[in-house]
Amino acid sequence: MHSQYNRKPIIWITGASSGIGKALLEFYAKNHHDWQIIASARNLNLVQSEFADYSNISFIPIDVSNEDTLSDAAEQIQQRFHYISHVIVNAGVCEYSDQLPLDMQTLDDVMQVNFYGAVKTINAAIPLLKSSPIQRQIVGVNSQVVFAPFARAEFYGASKAAFDYFLKSLRVDLTHHQIDVNTIYPGFVKTPLTDKNTFDMPFMVEADKAARLMAAAIASNKRHYVFPKSLYATLWLSRIMPKTWQKIVSQDSSNPAEHSQA
Repeated sequence: MHSQYNRKPIIWITGASSGIGKALLEFYAKNHHDWQIIASARNLNLVQSEFADYSNISFIPIDVSNEDTLSDAAEQIQQRFHYISHVIVNAGVCEYSDQLPLDMQTLDDVMQVNFYGAVKTINAAIPLLKSSPIQRQIVGVNSQVVFAPFARAEFYGASKAAFDYFLKSLRVDLTHHQIDVNTIYPGFVKTPLTDKNTFDMPFMVEADKAARLMAAAIASNKRHYVFPKSLYATLWLSRIMPKTWQKIVSQDSSNPAEHSQA
């Protein structure tokens, strides 16, 4: 193992080209100069140019829905760094179901990224985490959508709910391998993706603040971290007054734009 990377935190961030992923990339690059950061996304051209002056960032393109690109990325990481200490599984898409019968191709597209892509990312990362001489941590970026039903969110919510259960079960199985599994549940975060939404998004959080909150939760090794708490409290209405909640969310009849992040 190269001595310059011996016991150095090495963090792999997917979905690093925009939104939360890019904000996390910037946070770690600016505040953890002794960390090695691996940034991955489908298209890294713009972000690679923006962060060209940071010597502690490596850029490796991936498409999480393509297992071959993940295998190639893992091989590159192994050859260059030998291990990772953290993986932040952040790449995701959000597309709404706006027609009946439901569009099964859209469902497949969402599941391929948000669930299968997330699982494939973790699967590629596990051997690298096992080789880490320091803390080993899987961080799944989920969503508060799992706490309440929303209009037209069948596909997105189901993919995140599947990922949520996967992480909880994986946490049990990885205990014996000394790999921590943490889940973060953001609410609405201001990004180019949410800018396209046409519905109300209460308690919006700026991306840089979201990155700071998430990084603090990761550093504290929080098993679950939900923010903002004000939104989480509001979503409890769906559990204690489900009919009222259904009436509220069903009033939103706008046609949100499809958007994606990778």
